[in-house]
Amino acid sequence: MARQATPSSAAAPRKGPCASFSIRIPPELLRVIIENLADDYPTLAAAAAASRLFNEEGRRLLYHVIDQGLGNRYRGPPVKCILDNPFLAQYIQVYSIKTYVWEKQQIDFWAPLAPGPCLQAMTSLKELRLEVHHSNIPDDLLSGELPFQLEILELQSKYWPGISDLLSRQMHLRELTVQVDEETIDPIPLPACARLEYLNANRAIIDALVPNRKMQTLVWIGNIYDLPSPITAFCTKLRGIKAFSFYEDVDLPQYRIWIFYHISEAYSIWSYPT
Repeated sequence: MARQATPSSAAAPRKGPCASFSIRIPPELLRVIIENLADDYPTLAAAAAASRLFNEEGRRLLYHVIDQGLGNRYRGPPVKCILDNPFLAQYIQVYSIKTYVWEKQQIDFWAPLAPGPCLQAMTSLKELRLEVHHSNIPDDLLSGELPFQLEILELQSKYWPGISDLLSRQMHLRELTVQVDEETIDPIPLPACARLEYLNANRAIIDALVPNRKMQTLVWIGNIYDLPSPITAFCTKLRGIKAFSFYEDVDLPQYRIWIFYHISEAYSIWSYPT
């Protein structure tokens, strides 16, 4: 007859490496563990998939930055993950594209910025940097209602549809770099871009944004021939600027004199030879 287990032996705890246990990791320690895996994408992805403890914090780090460099080099998870699971776009805080030529595989990188579930889920986006040196930009890019308020925006492209509409909907923007070939931009009324502190732009954007805003740093893209005539009225718009730079033409020293005189409050004014 088989020996029956006594109550005491049945209740005896299991020993050995497979014994069950429960550990609660403090949130601050959890973040440190995840951050140490930041440069090891496969391990970070595996940790996030294997443990509920690491899942949420891992997602925040995995999808914090979507960065496509030149060509096919990029940092962060494959964009296809976001297209297949749009809810993951809620973790994106920085989105960056830099490209000189149009390549078919770049379509995925543009797709989350077009109207759709990915764009609507992108509620945490704070920095958008797009440096594009070709004209194949989707016409519907960043159109419609946007669920985010940017703090840093960088647009460098010869062609950018709807730039005025995009800027007019941004209330928390602090830094703006815009290089487009537009000769004129419709004025951007307040309260849009009311918190703007740094502006790096050409004449059209400056005319649209500088009046009535208390920005501190202005970088003039282009050459001195963009300056209006007479220059006096324009310089009065720049009062309050603390740091100002521009490209100087050696044949037009009178413009430099006017700028120094009318922006006398600036603690830093510098120019670059053309």
